[in-house]
Amino acid sequence: MKATPQMKAKPLAVILGLFFHTIAVRPNIQAQQEKKADGGTEGAMGYMVNFSDANTLVVYMTHYAGAHVRDQVHKLVDEFGDNATVLETKRLGLPNSIAMESISKDVNHTVDLKHWERTSLKPEGGRMFGSALMLALESKADYAWIIENDVFFKSGKDVRSLVEAYRDHGTDFMPVKFFSENMNPEWVWWHDLDGLFPHDEEHVWYGSFAPIMRISAKLIRALVLLDQQAGRLEFFEPVLPTLAMQNNMTIKTMDEKFSGHVWIT
Repeated sequence: MKATPQMKAKPLAVILGLFFHTIAVRPNIQAQQEKKADGGTEGAMGYMVNFSDANTLVVYMTHYAGAHVRDQVHKLVDEFGDNATVLETKRLGLPNSIAMESISKDVNHTVDLKHWERTSLKPEGGRMFGSALMLALESKADYAWIIENDVFFKSGKDVRSLVEAYRDHGTDFMPVKFFSENMNPEWVWWHDLDGLFPHDEEHVWYGSFAPIMRISAKLIRALVLLDQQAGRLEFFEPVLPTLAMQNNMTIKTMDEKFSGHVWIT
């Protein structure tokens, strides 16, 4: 599937985090939170997650709470119960919610989220993508699955199956599609890499299509370092695979056997 500009609209305002332990889905979540009248939680110290043995975080991102999103969220909550947490920038009435503002404020202490605005087509989307990755680092998880709201899954069990299938796989970046510039020379996003990465016979540029992806903490830390060194970031679908390949990390596309249960709408 060729990625086009029309496929890149990624305004993000809600993040649903699920935490997976080897068999039992029981992370140790610690936060100073105040219960709200509508069932949500808000904490002045933000959202802290400590893992004793868990290795994977799953993040669901959306900018609205329409019927489709509510249905998807409830599937995940039904599957994972209280281990599902919705992080919101505004009150959308989704279950298991926590205010996103506290996380964003904490992130600003270590990462300039304005630099992340160009990782998505819309500045808000980029800031939320950055916040999601910082949440993954804060969780101490080894890997994070990032799922956009245009990815449909039939049930929460399908998401569990996808995550568990790769739980012990050491790949740093796992998108839906992965290609080099030679495979898709007309791709509109190559220009984003100018001045950000070396470009010669030994330094090839790469692209991806990743409305659902898995990313390692190692790659996230490399992305933070790239921002610190270059002073800017660009659209994540060329940046992540190029960063991974030029730093001797590993990439694997998601097995198509999951497309019968989890696919792009």
